[in-house]
Amino acid sequence: MMVMIQKKYSQKKCRWCNNTFIPKAPHQLYCDTECSRNAKRKYGNDRVRKYRRKYKHILTQEIGTGNLYGHRHPNLEVEYKKIVAEFRRLHLQHK
Repeated sequence: MMVMIQKKYSQKKCRWCNNTFIPKAPHQLYCDTECSRNAKRKYGNDRVRKYRRKYKHILTQEIGTGNLYGHRHPNLEVEYKKIVAEFRRLHLQHK
């Protein structure tokens, strides 16, 4: 004889949409996978935004290239020399 024991958990409020739901497990925080996915996406975006704000001065030097920055140099000869040096650094051929 099989007796099914059903665990009942008290109602909770979804942390994303504030709807009440009955969780399937005691650690469930969201009413469905869509709310969970949205919350994780927002948390990830906030975390990356905070990281970039904290390490902005380092990231601008590390990301992309070594000597080229977001804006071109006012002196075009200097800019050209930087571009050629960057091609050399990346082992690419400059035309």
